[in-house]
Amino acid sequence: MGKRKIFVLAFIFLLALILIYLLFVRNQQMTFPTGSTIGGVDVGGKTEEEAKYVITETIVQWKKEPLQLITSKGLFPIPKEVIQFDVDSSISLLKEQLKKPWYQLFQKTKGKQIPLNVSIQLDDDLLEQLNNLVDVEQTIEKIHQNASYLKKSEIEAVQLENLEETVIVESTWQIPENYHFIDLFIEELNNITIEPGEIFSFLNHVVEKLSHYNEEEGNFVASQLYSVFLQTNVQILERHSQGVIPTYATAGIEAEVNNQEQLDLMVKNIGTNPLTLKATQKGNQLTIQVVSQKSEKTYTYQIINKIDVQFPTIIRYDKQLNPDEEKIIQNGIDGKRVEVYRIPSSSNDSKSERISRDYYPSTPKIVAVSYRNIEGITAGEGNEMTDSKLEDELLTNPETEDETTEQMNETDEQKGNEGSNFDSIYEQPNIVK
Repeated sequence: MGKRKIFVLAFIFLLALILIYLLFVRNQQMTFPTGSTIGGVDVGGKTEEEAKYVITETIVQWKKEPLQLITSKGLFPIPKEVIQFDVDSSISLLKEQLKKPWYQLFQKTKGKQIPLNVSIQLDDDLLEQLNNLVDVEQTIEKIHQNASYLKKSEIEAVQLENLEETVIVESTWQIPENYHFIDLFIEELNNITIEPGEIFSFLNHVVEKLSHYNEEEGNFVASQLYSVFLQTNVQILERHSQGVIPTYATAGIEAEVNNQEQLDLMVKNIGTNPLTLKATQKGNQLTIQVVSQKSEKTYTYQIINKIDVQFPTIIRYDKQLNPDEEKIIQNGIDGKRVEVYRIPSSSNDSKSERISRDYYPSTPKIVAVSYRNIEGITAGEGNEMTDSKLEDELLTNPETEDETTEQMNETDEQKGNEGSNFDSIYEQPNIVK
């Protein structure tokens, strides 16, 4: 028999074996070789359906135990519902890895070990909590590895301890002239840390520790601190308005603290990170910062619904003035009504929070005139008193001037508040004692 015929016969024999394998062996239900595992579950000697059943049952049992992250601040639960398993694709992957090339057809198949196909879907609220607590990306990867092999349900989170803190809010105000004790406030305010869940009190943490306290300067520092707190997520528990707009602040962005009357500025840290206050002075400028681990959420404040309240004019009789002479004793200043809202900077969260409503009474204009000039006062500026009866009264009994002026003041104050049916609610909300 020639070599060529031997080669042809061998080829035909090999082809026949392959056909037999394809027709009979492959048509039989496949069982996974010994030593095969999916997600740590032994599927050796099992068919696809058997493997799917035992893996599914193991997942059900695994989900009964709560998944918890071990963090520096205690255990943090993770709902196992956020972890999704794809058992079918996991079995398909094992089958793919068990395939052999044709030249290894008759070699014994060795078992393979593969992880489960897992996906993790965390909602925005959970992500935000984690972002303030741990290194989210690395911690989620550890959760993925844990779930892929159905390991124990307590996971050591990757902490944020080694990450640098950053300035999340900063404010710089110019210090008014003749303020001499700002350095004392800076010394007490600097490096105060407000832990999560802790309450900060300006009276307790700052004022009570001062060797000398100046109320005007205390109001200045408290007002700037209040403007800083408005740009964080702290809860404003107590804040009082000065009732006037100081030169260093705008309407609605000022605060009054008074140790005798126990008027305080109090806030609560409702976040998960400590907040550290930093205060420095450079020249005539005071800078206050809030330092913390960076959060995705930042805030700003907005003053809206601003309404000017026109000042009244009060006319006073002065017998020392010459006929037709008049003198301005006090210039008038318009009052204001404002509302302050805190607004998240993120476009994904449009929910704003009203922090306060403030009312600043107007300051009346006071004009002194001679009694012969009362009727000549130009009307139309505020609430002027030009009644001829008043003139007659003053001519016959000038001693009634003080009593009449007091009545005029009361009347003008009432008139200055007209035009609004909600002045009485312009008080500070969320007052907690």
